[in-house]
Amino acid sequence: YARQQKGGSALEALKARKDVASAKVGIDYTLHLTLVDPTPEAVTEAPRALQEGIRSFKVYMAYGKQGRRTDDGAILELMRAISGTEGFLGIHAEVDEQINRASESLLRAGRTEPRYHGEAHPPISEVAAVESVIRYSRLTDCEVYIKHVSTAEAARLIGEARKDGIRVWGETCPHYLILDESRYCREDAPLFIMSPPLRHKEDQEGLWAALVSGGLQVVATDHGSYSRQQKWHDVKTFEDVPPGIPGIETLLPLMYTYGVDEGRLTVERMVQVLSEEPARIFGLYPKKGVLQIGADADVVVYDPTPEHTLDASELTTNSDFTPFEGMRIKGRVRETFCRGHLVAREGRWVGEDGWRGEFIPVQAGEYQAIP
Repeated sequence: YARQQKGGSALEALKARKDVASAKVGIDYTLHLTLVDPTPEAVTEAPRALQEGIRSFKVYMAYGKQGRRTDDGAILELMRAISGTEGFLGIHAEVDEQINRASESLLRAGRTEPRYHGEAHPPISEVAAVESVIRYSRLTDCEVYIKHVSTAEAARLIGEARKDGIRVWGETCPHYLILDESRYCREDAPLFIMSPPLRHKEDQEGLWAALVSGGLQVVATDHGSYSRQQKWHDVKTFEDVPPGIPGIETLLPLMYTYGVDEGRLTVERMVQVLSEEPARIFGLYPKKGVLQIGADADVVVYDPTPEHTLDASELTTNSDFTPFEGMRIKGRVRETFCRGHLVAREGRWVGEDGWRGEFIPVQAGEYQAIP
């Protein structure tokens, strides 16, 4: 993410983030431009960011207390500015007012512990926000990408909208597919706090079904590499816990184990939701997301035979925990290639001296649906 600062230029934020990345990344990448202060000047700048090679913009309908919320009027203005371009708007879809009311009610009642985080983000806050986004997309003809969908009802709404020809995509995450709200009853509840929160087991079933049917198109991580200390430091109420969990390194093993090995997804569908569909949506296809002549030789070699349990001490993330600690894993990533170059083996970096990943600009042309 390249995050615009309050009162700052969106294009300057994009340039600054690219400068940081170009000096250190080991894998090819693109960027999302996060707009936290959509002034008229920033809205005017947004389409110009496409000339810098990005297609994805992001806004938050929540996080008003943290100064990141974009109101519905500004969202509509952004959608109109982006509509008709190669860009689309990614959205964190929760109704901020509902979250604030629920949180204040819980705090007044003395229900301050981390286990009340889920109640502070009721499912209706996501469902109502998704309904609004779909209506705005229909009105403006702007493509939208709804991030980290956590409820079955929101997934159903996205699938129905797509059948009606509305250009909306939906993404969910492994934690919503595998973990549920019972984790908030544990002593280590802060390690499971993210927004939206974990939901009911019934929601898991609906999310898996939406992935199979095509109602949802992507499984991503919403990765946040907080440490245990950051999750617990100076926490007096559930509002004090920084929302976010690590997930990049465990994405493929979890989806293979609990998707493919348990019979919920085919191998082909797993590859689509982890690689091909994101490449198509974000304008990287067919350079990325496919193995064919002319494409980059980006390959992950996955051995499905070994079994082990997840152990945070074996991971390379900056975080010192995983919310999936102790879970069964079937298989292991053996090798990772970027543009034909071996960059990782058995979970450790083996890239050549001087190797750098590259910024990949979006490709021209609209989203190409999977046949």
